Amino acid sequence: MKLSAKALEVLETFFQQAHEPQSLRNWKRQATFQSFLQHLNRESSSPANNTAIQLADRIELFIRQNYASDITNSVLQQKMNYHPNYLAKMMLKVYGMTPMAYLQYYRLEQSKRLLLQTPWSIARIAEEVGFHHVSHYSTFFSKKEGLSPSGFRSKFAKKH
Repeated sequence: MKLSAKALEVLETFFQQAHEPQSLRNWKRQATFQSFLQHLNRESSSPANNTAIQLADRIELFIRQNYASDITNSVLQQKMNYHPNYLAKMMLKVYGMTPMAYLQYYRLEQSKRLLLQTPWSIARIAEEVGFHHVSHYSTFFSKKEGLSPSGFRSKFAKKH
């Protein structure tokens, strides 16, 4: 199987992460490997799935570029010109999650990156990744990660 340039780029990132500190490496490599598997899955799909893949990729790109904004199913419907149920079906088919689940996943990954790479306050990080209330962000983060944002930072941030 010939890999696309994007799949090779993701794979290269995966191997580069082997040189990062242990605390960062595990969760970043897991996210990168998941991305690689998604690219492989898309590349091995039949041509009949091209429309689904293209639409799901457009949704994914829109979310990555606008995750800090208020993205709703209505916003996606306006931007993509498809009913939200169809958009959800295509994202589930290609990415294994709905657009709103992908938005939450991406916001969480970006917040973890900011927690480890910046000295910013929890409130600022919450705002930067699209949460209007720090309490909602902290509850969401704790539910998904099993520890608070500050606990995550304390546990995994580089010690200087």
